[in-house]
Amino acid sequence: MEGYSGDDLWRVMQHIQARSAFAREPPESVLVVFFRHVATIIGKTYAERGESAQLADDLALMLIRDLLLDLDAGIIDHYRNQKLPPRTLAASRKGGSEDE
Repeated sequence: MEGYSGDDLWRVMQHIQARSAFAREPPESVLVVFFRHVATIIGKTYAERGESAQLADDLALMLIRDLLLDLDAGIIDHYRNQKLPPRTLAASRKGGSEDE
C-alpha cells in the first residue's frame, strides 16, 4: 500500500466504520425536522387556533404536501388509493367528527 501513511489508513477506516454505523442506525434528524415543521404548520391553522389562525388550512395542507414531496417525490402517488387510517383516540377526544 504504497502512498498511504498510517494516518491516512486510520481516516479511511474511521470513514468506513462511520458509514457502516449510519447504515445500521440511520439518523432520525430528517424525521425530527419533518415532524417539527409539520407541527409548526399545524400549530398555525384554524384546527389548532380557531379564529386566531395565522395560516389558512388549504395553504397548510399544501405546505405539508411540499414537505412530504421533499422527503420522497413518489410518496403521494404511491399511497393515493389507500384507505384513510382510523381516527386516533386523541382526535376523538378533541371533539372531532366521527363522520369521514
